[in-house]
Formats: sequence, structure tokens, C-alpha cells
Amino acid sequence: ISLPCMYLVFRWMRPTILSYPWPLASSRGHDKKATVVLAGSYNPPHHGHLAMLQYLSSRFKEVIVVVGFNPSKTYDVTPQ
Repeated sequence: ISLPCMYLVFRWMRPTILSYPWPLASSRGHDKKATVVLAGSYNPPHHGHLAMLQYLSSRFKEVIVVVGFNPSKTYDVTPQ
């Protein structure tokens, strides 16, 4: 396995997890070059989800939001 491939596997298996209270957006300059993924069901959606998105968008270059849906789970809000 090549070194870049090993790095990607490591980053996938051991992601960086930010815990609240979040560090200031300007605390790490190299973050502005990174892309992050924010995944969840967001059901029901609330202001905490918006606060996370606002923080991540101020800290990172690109934020990809993934909305998951589990057909065997009962949700408070329908996806339609």
C-alpha cells in the first residue's frame, strides 16, 4: 500500500472530532485550506445544527453537509 493511501485510510479511521466549546475560527490558519463533512439526520432540525454549520463555514474552506435517512427509523419530520 502506498503512503498516500495509508494516510487516507488513517484519516478515515481516526477523524478529527471537534468538541464544544469550539476553538476560535482564527486559531488554525491551515484549516482554511481544508474541506470538512458534517453528516447527520438533522431530524428534527434545530439551531444547534445551524450553529455547527456556521462555525465550520467560518473555519474551513468548504463544508459538505450530508443528510442521512434511515428507512427503518421513525422521524419527527418527514423528508418530503
